[in-house]
Amino acid sequence: MTSSRKYAEIAAAALGKMLRDGTDSGKVAEIVESVLADATREREDEERQHLAEVEATAATRLARLLDASPAVIYSFEAKGDFSPTFVSDNITRLFGYAASEYLDDPNFWRERVHPDDLPLIEAEMDALFKAGEHVIEYRFRRKDGTYCWVNDEQHLVRDEKGEPAEVVGSWSDISPRKVAEEAEDRARERLALLLDTAPSVIYSFKASGDYAPTFVSENIKRLGYCPDEYLKNADFWRARVHPDDIESVEAEQALLFERGRHTAEYRFRKKDDHYCWVSDEQHLVRDENGAPFEIVGSWSDITDRKNAEAAENAARGRLSALLETAPVQRQSFQQAPELWPVSDADRANIDSLFVLKRRKLVLDRYPQPTSQDSAYKKKDTTWVCYNSFRHSTGIQNSRLPSVRSSDARY
Repeated sequence: MTSSRKYAEIAAAALGKMLRDGTDSGKVAEIVESVLADATREREDEERQHLAEVEATAATRLARLLDASPAVIYSFEAKGDFSPTFVSDNITRLFGYAASEYLDDPNFWRERVHPDDLPLIEAEMDALFKAGEHVIEYRFRRKDGTYCWVNDEQHLVRDEKGEPAEVVGSWSDISPRKVAEEAEDRARERLALLLDTAPSVIYSFKASGDYAPTFVSENIKRLGYCPDEYLKNADFWRARVHPDDIESVEAEQALLFERGRHTAEYRFRKKDDHYCWVSDEQHLVRDENGAPFEIVGSWSDITDRKNAEAAENAARGRLSALLETAPVQRQSFQQAPELWPVSDADRANIDSLFVLKRRKLVLDRYPQPTSQDSAYKKKDTTWVCYNSFRHSTGIQNSRLPSVRSSDARY
């Protein structure tokens, strides 16, 4: 690099040609050097002043940005007593503390972390020194004594030797998010409880493609299955519908896509290999373009109802055959149950049918007496009594005959 003295000598030699003979070029060089030095110092001073102004402007802008930031920026030494080295002024706005309270107290942070969270945080500090960065969430006590949730993101700074030198981090207040998450968790727990105690199993699956399952409520365990058995097997449902029912059920599936909803009843195999009757109510969900997107349904166990219906149908069949062959039957089961060749379970189911059948048979065979006094009439050694009763259809004071046996019991 050419020195200022060399520049001065070059300038002096050039000037010497213009000066008269005898001029001391050395003195001229010193004068030129002095002028250049003054000019250099002035330029350097100007540069330093400009740099200071730039730095001051940057510092002011940085302070303004940090103060407006939603996160508090801080740093502390990564060794020794882990003394604080910096904190942004917005610690006052966000947590109520002055910056000096953090900078003057090495135990500031530790004393303000919630006691229930501190052991976990300290146990995870090794992760920062291994990975170079770490994020954790915990409760932090504000100046007013209340706790808020913070997201603490830390970065490890190493020196030129690769040794830990400083930790730079940020505290972000995430209390609103935590409140929302807790509310969502409570809602999920409530929904899970409702689904678990509901009488029906709620499920869903895709309405196209492989029709893969997408959801099933925990109470599928009532059928003996765990949710994963349904969710991980696209053929779960089809493999468990009774073979005699599957063809008709699948044939009716088109109605769901036509009407948007459909209900079917069929037999479904439980985990223990026993079949139960289910009512399967399905609703079609379409996407924003109107295309089938998902099917949401419910399985309700209707085995008891189906068994009752089967028992009632069997009782009706037996009674119908009985009434077609018997002359006249007693009106009241309670008065003389031993006269009825039916089980106790059948009596409640056949009463209404019996009344209708008996009324037709009796009125076809016997004229109704004109008064209660003439309630008894003999025909073929059988005594008949007309009794008043209320028919299930609302007919009042109808008179129908009852059988009087040979020992005069009705």
